[in-house]
Amino acid sequence: MHIFKYFKSLWWSEKMILTIRFARARKNARINFTLPGILIIACLQALLSGCSSYATYELQNAVVQNDLPAVQQSLSQGGNPNGKGRTGLTPLMFASLSHTPEREQIIRALLANGADPNKPVTKSGRFEGQTALHIARSSEAVEALMEHGANPTLRDKQGRLPADVIEMYIVWRRDAPGLEEVVAQSEAALAILGREPMSEEQAWEQHPKLMEERKKWIAKRAQREKLMQSANQGSPAVAKTNISEQTVAETPIIQNNSGRYLSPYTSDGVVAEWVNKAINNQMGSAAGSAVGAAAGNYAAQKALENVPGGALLGSIFGSMAGKTAGNKVADDISGGDAYRRETSDLSFHSLNDMATWLRAEHGDKANFAEVTKATNAVYPGLLDAMAY
Repeated sequence: MHIFKYFKSLWWSEKMILTIRFARARKNARINFTLPGILIIACLQALLSGCSSYATYELQNAVVQNDLPAVQQSLSQGGNPNGKGRTGLTPLMFASLSHTPEREQIIRALLANGADPNKPVTKSGRFEGQTALHIARSSEAVEALMEHGANPTLRDKQGRLPADVIEMYIVWRRDAPGLEEVVAQSEAALAILGREPMSEEQAWEQHPKLMEERKKWIAKRAQREKLMQSANQGSPAVAKTNISEQTVAETPIIQNNSGRYLSPYTSDGVVAEWVNKAINNQMGSAAGSAVGAAAGNYAAQKALENVPGGALLGSIFGSMAGKTAGNKVADDISGGDAYRRETSDLSFHSLNDMATWLRAEHGDKANFAEVTKATNAVYPGLLDAMAY
């Protein structure tokens, strides 16, 4: 029964309807579909949409892009606010990851349409078992979640309460240059949960190893801020690094995952999980997947030829698949856009900004060449941008 509901959701998606209209307009002919034809087209559409209903897929994308009107439209068209992608995160969880004025409205729109604030993350490493309340990073988000029944006593897979996770987020970033606003928002969120962050003395006593790593990380951030200031003042010592001429307050770094290009390094200075995933996955396996996908596309095309009007639709879908085939392998081996955003906390609006920052911040690391090469597979043009 569920499989037919799934095909129905795909069939009536806006994208499918527009495709059919386009086909009829081009051939000026009536297209008659048999049940096998519908199932074949639905299967092909399922592959292209990442095996989720189109409205839910669009909803998640709209949340990631901070597009409130698109979120509302997706919800009205049947987008599931509790639907999970392959990362195990719901749209509500993505909305809670960072704070912008739009995100608060998006959170409330999702909750008003039935999003479950207590649904746990699945299939997702460090986030596993966490709810949207664990992930929330602003008082506005916490308030909205609590108003709709979020449970602050639920624990993640590691046994941590939402307050525990937010507290350690604050402790790590406290006193770090450029993160004052982020820390202040998280402190306000923690206060709503009835807790104050532990002092420096308590943090060193309870987490000495973590605090040693934090000390090095903050020193690197301070060095970077100094470099940015020198660049803004036109210092010849750093002019060769081509750092964007912006004030420190207008640094090209976005302190969350909302930008178009996601940093391969996290704010902690470690390689993002999506980059490790891309590096660790064998290219032979990826190539095999690509060959399999090509064979599948060919089989689908041949099957469509036996359906009235199917050859034309097969051509349309084949063109769509062809345009994305080159990027699909890199996208798959790095986990997909949703996974990359889930495991990133820094982003950029342009490749040039990211290239400049990577050279200045991480250019001396032993893994720099390997990391940037893997990142270039996902964001073609990065290595070219770094060459200038």
